[in-house]
Amino acid sequence: MRVLFVATQLDLPEAHMIAGLARGGIDAVTIVGPTRRHASIVEAQGIPVHTWKWSRAFWSPRRGALRALVRDLRPDIVHAFDNTALYETWKALPPGPGSWVIYRGAPFVSWRSRRLYRRCGVTRIACLSSTVRAEIERQGWPAPKLATIYKGHDPAWYRAATPDRLAALGLPPGARLVGTAARWRDWKMGPTLVEAFERLPAEPEVHLLFIGEISDPALDRMARDPARSRRIHFVGHQADATSLLGACEIMVMPSNEQEGLCKAVLEAMAQGVPAVVSNVGGPAEIVRDGVEGLLAPPGDAAALAAALRRMTGDDALRRACAARALERVRTAFSIDTTIAKYRALYDDMLADAAGGRSTP
Repeated sequence: MRVLFVATQLDLPEAHMIAGLARGGIDAVTIVGPTRRHASIVEAQGIPVHTWKWSRAFWSPRRGALRALVRDLRPDIVHAFDNTALYETWKALPPGPGSWVIYRGAPFVSWRSRRLYRRCGVTRIACLSSTVRAEIERQGWPAPKLATIYKGHDPAWYRAATPDRLAALGLPPGARLVGTAARWRDWKMGPTLVEAFERLPAEPEVHLLFIGEISDPALDRMARDPARSRRIHFVGHQADATSLLGACEIMVMPSNEQEGLCKAVLEAMAQGVPAVVSNVGGPAEIVRDGVEGLLAPPGDAAALAAALRRMTGDDALRRACAARALERVRTAFSIDTTIAKYRALYDDMLADAAGGRSTP
């Protein structure tokens, strides 16, 4: 079985997933964008990695070269990690039968994406979480064509940031840290987190490390306000955000039901950091209340503050949740489970193709 993986850029779990599938006998080939992020992980397994400057243009003078490459590769399955890579590969792929799988990390599928998937003849949608799967099924996709496959992690991939690195961001030496990281859109509920944190008592002194680019105007105004609490540190995008989260006592994510899963929560838990998250969407699939962390209703600053106060004030609870968070990643969200589920998905796709079953 030859699987062609196409992506504008790979994330860490995707690169390790491809490498693991190859170790298990999949004949893997990969096409990635010019940044070649994490390509070395794939290449270390002996997997060919081709570089391509992806485009969503209807007509591209370079598409003939991509068509020749894909024709030579002759994949049984094309696994696209994003819509741009899917579209470009579909436009280049020579006519003929094929099996296509697209990864979806967000619950809502726009009408443009739905049309693209049907035009491309997508045979499976790999959903990041049950939240994503339920919403896509609600939008009319046949349940047998949907699979819930979490992005697996391995605690060995991560190392917490050093005290010197934290000091470079202006954090006080030995500060107790609550961390959060995201691309801050309005549905991430950043203002709710700021309001909740400002309700916490001054003692014991806890600081909030707020990582990520901000596109939410309300949160942006808060970040620029010099009167905000000195305990809240907006540090913008940080390439080592995962390591910074590993240096925190608690991870917090206040997003609403639009959150497909939340990679940052899993990355923190993989480093033994318990989480306080909203009790809806993907985060509520990761964290069980009182087990790996605490849950709070989205948009409720008072409830979120109470959960943070409880977690910061109860050392025994925090340590117990930290140990269980790490174990949860090692079991329910392990990279080995992800690899096994994708292998089963590919086998099912090829069986469908051999039996001539219809696509959605």
